[in-house]
Amino acid sequence: GTVTDLNDAYLGEELYHKRLAKRSEDFLAQEVKPLLAQMRAAGVGMAELERYLHARHAPEANAAMAERNPTQAMIDVRQQQLAADVRQLELDLQRAQSRGTATKAILEALEAARADQRQWGRAQAFRGTEDERLALSGMSDEQAQAIMDAIPAGRRQHFEALAARVDAINSKTLDTLQRYGLADRATLDAWRSAYQHYVPLHRDEAHAGSASHPIGQGFSVKGDAAKRRTGSTAEVTNILGHIVMQREAALTRGEKNAVAKRLYLLASQNPDRNLWSLEAPKRSYVDNETGLVVRGVDPLYKSKPNVLMLKLAGKDVAIVFNERNAQAMRVAEALKNLDVGDLHVVLGLTSKATRWFSSVNTQYNPVFGVINFIRDVQAGLLNLSTTPLAGKQREVGRDTVAAMRAIYRDVRGKAPKNTEWTRLWQQMQDDGGTTGYRDLFVDAEDRARKLQKELASLDRGQVSEKAHAIVDWLSDYNETMENAVRLAACKQALDAGMSRPRAASLAKNLTVNFNRKGRQTRELGALYAFFNAAVQGNARVFQALRGPAGRKIMLGGVMVGVVNTLLGMLVMGGGDDGDDNWEKIPEFIKERSIIVPLGREDYATIPMPLGFHVLPNIGRLAVEFALGGPEKGAGRQIGALLLTLVDAFDPLGGSGDLAQQVAPSVLDPVVALMQNKDWTGRQIYREDRNSLDPTPGHQRAKDSASTPSVIISKGLNWLTGGTDYRPGLLSWTPDQLDYVFGQLTGGLGREVLRASAAVAAPFTGDELPAHKVPLLSRVYGNTRGPSGQSERYYENIRELNEIENELQGRAKAGQDVQAVLRSEPLAQILGAGKAADKQIKALRDLRREVAREAAPGYQAQVRQINEQIGGVMGALNKEVRRVQREAAR
Repeated sequence: GTVTDLNDAYLGEELYHKRLAKRSEDFLAQEVKPLLAQMRAAGVGMAELERYLHARHAPEANAAMAERNPTQAMIDVRQQQLAADVRQLELDLQRAQSRGTATKAILEALEAARADQRQWGRAQAFRGTEDERLALSGMSDEQAQAIMDAIPAGRRQHFEALAARVDAINSKTLDTLQRYGLADRATLDAWRSAYQHYVPLHRDEAHAGSASHPIGQGFSVKGDAAKRRTGSTAEVTNILGHIVMQREAALTRGEKNAVAKRLYLLASQNPDRNLWSLEAPKRSYVDNETGLVVRGVDPLYKSKPNVLMLKLAGKDVAIVFNERNAQAMRVAEALKNLDVGDLHVVLGLTSKATRWFSSVNTQYNPVFGVINFIRDVQAGLLNLSTTPLAGKQREVGRDTVAAMRAIYRDVRGKAPKNTEWTRLWQQMQDDGGTTGYRDLFVDAEDRARKLQKELASLDRGQVSEKAHAIVDWLSDYNETMENAVRLAACKQALDAGMSRPRAASLAKNLTVNFNRKGRQTRELGALYAFFNAAVQGNARVFQALRGPAGRKIMLGGVMVGVVNTLLGMLVMGGGDDGDDNWEKIPEFIKERSIIVPLGREDYATIPMPLGFHVLPNIGRLAVEFALGGPEKGAGRQIGALLLTLVDAFDPLGGSGDLAQQVAPSVLDPVVALMQNKDWTGRQIYREDRNSLDPTPGHQRAKDSASTPSVIISKGLNWLTGGTDYRPGLLSWTPDQLDYVFGQLTGGLGREVLRASAAVAAPFTGDELPAHKVPLLSRVYGNTRGPSGQSERYYENIRELNEIENELQGRAKAGQDVQAVLRSEPLAQILGAGKAADKQIKALRDLRREVAREAAPGYQAQVRQINEQIGGVMGALNKEVRRVQREAAR
């Protein structure tokens, strides 16, 4: 058959998430928050308003429910009448059967009488007194009147104005049900005319665990939008929470129903008994009333796992998947979320921590937005090759900046509403063209707490207001960066004649579609922060590489790596002094970025799109093997490429280390500290040279440690019994504290640490390496100073120590020492390594003394000592490189 926008259920599900999130956000922004703001301005609390709304509605609710809850005397009379009617009809049926006359009319009348008996039997569930019947709303008319009379005349107008807003919300909720076809017009008109001042009257404590506002199982929507009231004298709770949840449930059911309607239309246009049917399933069963076997519609069919329910004009209809077809059942399970189990309580708690880890490193990270934008633009332009916009890369790239500007101004509330780009941004969101998320609430009490929190937020203090303003800005800024290239592509798709849903789908899938998930993603995503993003990103990369431009992308990517490396080695490579600045650039930076040399020691970095970055690394490693020194052997380069592949495509978060790779995200910091190695492979903190000769943590601070952490390290050591020379019970190094702080607070916290280092450096004379410069650290670097020498220096010291340990071990065991001396040319400079290490330790001790005394002008002396440390490191690095090159000749 033909798949169109109207019957494409896959397209509907793809756009569902943002469509629902956008409509929920609009409801909160345009209706709920103004209500809360007006409450705050009027000085009316939630409990006060709920009590007023209840009292206003109680008389009409009591009257309506009293009619549905007759007295016991009325029940007894009606049951006697019905019992007599049933006996008479049974006699009439027996006479008709014995005479052989028609029995159909008698059977129908008998069934109706028995149904009435059952209904009046259920009425006995409430056996209240007359007074109780007149307080079934949870408040009697007298109590309601007393509450209304107690409101001062000057405040009544505030309550009436607030109640008018609530009435408007309730009215729009009914309009929402009608618009989505969740209820027919007659039912909704009857609901509108039944009450003038309706509010929901739920008793959450009395019905703990019940779903007051069901939203359907997966995309299966059935039953009425609300239950008919039976009444209760129990206390009514969380009125405002239920009002908001009613709309949220209507939106959720409606958007789900829209997806199911597409599938229903597809099934009706493509009948296939092997796959699905639109007829309610039938079965044979024994009728409880007649005792006869009858065949009819299965009364329990709506809850069967192979049945997807939906609403058409307010009526329940079904798509019945073939139970004997494994593929059909797989589709049904996915549509009804039957393949997704509940998270265990431990996984649930872990999931919250994982989401925090993910958020602070992305949504609330000031650097992430820029890096993500640069990557998304590149990836988006490459991915266009597999879409109908292939060849439109220049136009999309051109429009991206304008799209970014429009999104930012809109999310910050500064954009005029009538500009083309602003309208397009709103339209793309309405159509579902971005990834969307929304808050989910366990019950109305949970929802009410959120409302109370929103109300309280209107009275934040200055400090709290500024802190929240920063967090909100970061979220808006990152949303802007994430969606700029999507909006530019959406515009081009619409200009090319694509329908709005298809253009939104193209935009959403141009980069990583985080809403798409597999059946195990929920469990694995609870353990690994970026699992789903990695899986979806990998799939998108492979799709582009398999596409029509795949070979060009692969060849072009490798050539980018070749040209970039040749340029870098030419400008920054070894000069007359033998100092190779290209080699000083950390490996993890070269792996993920294009290096733009700005001179012999300075460079800029352009982040490459993840996944695609493997291709330039192939070219880089090949050039380094061909032109690099002996340390760039074939085995080492192949190993580096394999590690790059693992890091690029491992959904668990590859770091080149198996323990950190397998450990859940929440345990990564613990494992990294135990191994003393961060995700880039760098040493986190300096360890004691001898475990039997421990030193206080602050004595082992790296040059890059932040001043606050140095102070805290000293304080912890002193508070737990330590001194300047003896470690206390808690004697963490400043670098350990910096690492933990950065992990808990994410990108924002790490930028705060960098800012503190930048502020302190002029006053202390400490080095401020490029990777410690706030905000610029991800796009700029240099190889000057001790920091430019330290990484290679410590690698060399580690290698020299390993050789020395090998020699000492062989000597003690009486084994051949000469074999090591012949095979390891660096063995001849073991003494130089020891001397350099000893000299650097002495220089650091001197620097510590100078800083402690803090004599006038000590900063210049500290800077001089830092330069000496860098010189010693550089001298050893050159010596190691000289020996390696001579050995390779």
